[in-house]
Amino acid sequence: MTNFAAKLRNGIRTRPVRRLTQGELDSFLEKAADILRGNVDHSEFRGYVFALLFFKRISDVYLEEVRILTKKLGDIEAERQAALKDIHEAYDPVIEPLPELKEELAQLEAADFAKWSEAPDKNDLNFGSLKSLLDEVANLETQAGKKSGDEMREAKEKLQAAKTELRAKTKEAKDRIKERTAEVKRAVKELTKLDEERTERLAEINAHADRHVAQVKEAAADLARICADPEQAKRCFVLAERPEIEENEFNLNMPRFVDTFDPEEEIPVDMAVTEMREALKGSKKVLGALQTSLSKSGIKFEF
Repeated sequence: MTNFAAKLRNGIRTRPVRRLTQGELDSFLEKAADILRGNVDHSEFRGYVFALLFFKRISDVYLEEVRILTKKLGDIEAERQAALKDIHEAYDPVIEPLPELKEELAQLEAADFAKWSEAPDKNDLNFGSLKSLLDEVANLETQAGKKSGDEMREAKEKLQAAKTELRAKTKEAKDRIKERTAEVKRAVKELTKLDEERTERLAEINAHADRHVAQVKEAAADLARICADPEQAKRCFVLAERPEIEENEFNLNMPRFVDTFDPEEEIPVDMAVTEMREALKGSKKVLGALQTSLSKSGIKFEF
């Protein structure tokens, strides 16, 4: 049993008591790389390493561009909402009474004492307060017609006083309506102008943000269009083989690999011939006019 325990202890490997230093770790990794490389010369690996670095850079730039565009769209929307909020906070409290003022103005402009007196209503906002006085005048007129002598004279005096008071109160009501109408009109005009200004500024903010969003989306659409069309893609990027890269001495300047120039417009031969004939006719006409002008000046010149 003792021998078995000793063998068991001897077969178990314990962890090293000391950590590897950075130099030891670097040496270990370098030896591992030598084993993986085999007998290939160091200089041969520049093509592989360079390609890996190149693709790593492309991947990093692509992801970074995606993040930038995403952030840009978010920033545009955040700026839009912040600007819209500022406009609403500045204008909305001031413009809030506008609907009520418009309703009040419509009621004031519709005020007509003659029409109201045909069917008096005490709840009318403009002349309702005159209802009791109008009823009193009607009652006094009825009583005056039923009396005679001194009572008739007294009733007529009361009727005249009531009519005088009704005329005065009616004038006061009309003047008050006229004054209030002018006041409400001014307020409605000013607030309407502010409302239009607010609407215009909101439209400007939305248009500005929409233009920036459209530019970002246009760039994305162009990239999608280029990638979807092989002919267009060849003008913007290319997957070059190693021999071609070596032939260009590992220079990744884009014009060495892709044709970035716009293709020239193809013109049919018959159209080109027609345009050339028209140009010749025009040149002959100009030369003829020039020769005539020179002849008039006494200068002889043959073209």
